Amino acid sequence: MKPEWTGERLETFLHNETALEHLHRYSVACSLAAGKDVLDLACGEGYGSALLARVADKVLGIDIDSATIHAAQQRYQLPNLRFAIHNAVSIENLGESFDLIVCFETLEHINEQEQLMKVFKKLLRPEGLLIISTPDKLNYSDRSGYQNPFHLKELYEDDFKRLITSHFSYSTFYRQNFIQGSLLQPESHNGMMQFYQGNYTAIQAVANPVHYWLAIGSDVPIKEPGTSIFQNREFLNQVTEEDVNAIKSSLSYRLGHFLLTPFKWIRNLLR
Repeated sequence: MKPEWTGERLETFLHNETALEHLHRYSVACSLAAGKDVLDLACGEGYGSALLARVADKVLGIDIDSATIHAAQQRYQLPNLRFAIHNAVSIENLGESFDLIVCFETLEHINEQEQLMKVFKKLLRPEGLLIISTPDKLNYSDRSGYQNPFHLKELYEDDFKRLITSHFSYSTFYRQNFIQGSLLQPESHNGMMQFYQGNYTAIQAVANPVHYWLAIGSDVPIKEPGTSIFQNREFLNQVTEEDVNAIKSSLSYRLGHFLLTPFKWIRNLLR
């Protein structure tokens, strides 16, 4: 039986939009972690720390919740992976430093955001990297009308950028959105976009799968359109519905449904 999900931490029994977003972030983090000492701050369930440990020299996953850390210690046992119970904003005296600090979807859970940035600076080695994510308050909360009860201080784009740039000499920012749609990418840009695939136990970089080709020809120089994505959730819902109907109309499904009908009838009588 799956445990009840509170929404505070991602759990590995979930296979949804949130899972894909988190796994994508950890895919990028793993691409930066090879041969490094890594801190996974607010590691939660621990799957991300374990993924990082596959490529890093050493990984320390910390979280404030003792039950979560104890479960991670039992589930993920690798020679270069440790878990510990700590409050994120009070670990400046941890006694070790790191080449890479990973901090995903944590900033919005605390009020002491400036203090956390100072902690990062103290724990990072001179050429160390911080990779951090947080929801955009305008789109995540304001426009959607959704209020996450676990978020204490969400940030708008300018606030987040100001927080990072005020503490680091160099910074780069990425927009992340969940998409289900059609990707159209110029062949000349093929090396400019990395694709990943995997799950909670393993992720890997893969080649861009090509299902169709589209060409533009001319006898004069072409102004090449950039990478574009087309999406329509209404269409996608219909695709999902069609897939479900196809399964239900299959012989194996109908046979299974027929065989289980008497048991369902008995179950309903016993309720």
